Amino acid sequence: MKNETIVKYNEILESILIKYLFVEDIDEILYLATKRYEEMEKINKAKNCDDKNICNDKKKKKGKTNIDVEKEICAYTDNEELRDNIREFCKVRELIKKPILSKNTLTRLLNLLNKYGMNDEQKIGVLQYSIDRNYPDVYPYRSNYGAINNNNYKKADDGMQKRKNYCENVNTPTLKGQELEDTILANNDLDKF
Repeated sequence: MKNETIVKYNEILESILIKYLFVEDIDEILYLATKRYEEMEKINKAKNCDDKNICNDKKKKKGKTNIDVEKEICAYTDNEELRDNIREFCKVRELIKKPILSKNTLTRLLNLLNKYGMNDEQKIGVLQYSIDRNYPDVYPYRSNYGAINNNNYKKADDGMQKRKNYCENVNTPTLKGQELEDTILANNDLDKF
């Protein structure tokens, strides 16, 4: 079907171009048009994943062990934005000369994403945090309070509560009115000044 379409396209193009160009020029134009059409088909295949969420275009990473990163990413999630962020993180790793070389490395990365992010939005946030800082690994992003995913913030609240309880348990005498004045005057000898 594709070959028939290309042949028909070439025939139409050739009939139009014969009026204006020499035979050598026509052959070159047809060759370039065919090559460009094939490149466009490859790009379209690379962008679209099949029904099993496994990409047709297998991108092999250079290194000691070749793994199909794209296949693993497609199998991990359906969210296209999350896929793009994982691909971007892999590019950052390559730029800092620490590419993902094994399937275990990628599995560990995806497990950390599951640990630090409960939903896709949080996972995207974790990836963007690591990408922005050129980290070779994913780390939980810090919240506005300086706590990591609010765990440390809760610990700080526990410490404050303990100090507050300690202060409440200290018995201090309460003096009011005339008793307070008498106590102050009794303890201070103003005549010595």
